[in-house]
Amino acid sequence: MKGVMMLDEGVIYKALGDKLGRLFACWCADSVLVNFEKYHPKDARVRTAITVALLYAEGKASKHALGVARCGAMVAGNIAVAWKEDKLLGGSSEWWLKTSDAAWDAARYAAVSCTDERSEDAARNASFAAAWAKALDADIDGNNSSGRHCALDRAKKEQTKKLVDMMYAYSVLAQGQVCDGGI
Repeated sequence: MKGVMMLDEGVIYKALGDKLGRLFACWCADSVLVNFEKYHPKDARVRTAITVALLYAEGKASKHALGVARCGAMVAGNIAVAWKEDKLLGGSSEWWLKTSDAAWDAARYAAVSCTDERSEDAARNASFAAAWAKALDADIDGNNSSGRHCALDRAKKEQTKKLVDMMYAYSVLAQGQVCDGGI
């Protein structure tokens, strides 16, 4: 990763264009979806929001479908928060209810973000939420700020590398050249 510059929030997102910005947002959200599904494996609304956003980026879903998927992911998050509060208020002492809630909520927010109407907002918000989901997930006991910061830096570097790879792949494809691996 030496020599790879990290993303500066808000600077590059405008230049991405609708399709690439949305695809990057979906990649960010998908990279932390496991944080939500770990505790809500039967709730497909967050995954569906990412899928619909991908289809929208490819021109295969309507703006209405994108809005419906966004609402579904938001409702899923509200139900998940109610579930967590019920468990905490019910006297549960399970450590993961207290420490991982921010990580899965950030993962849910990343999925909601990829359905933002403007792809520029989708890319910025999903990348931010995904990086924080990884950082919070790394801080299992809530007391490891250095581990959280290291995970946040790693996530930002990973996002930057992926975005550079995506931008290169799209520029090569736009020039009519063949690229290895795709996106």
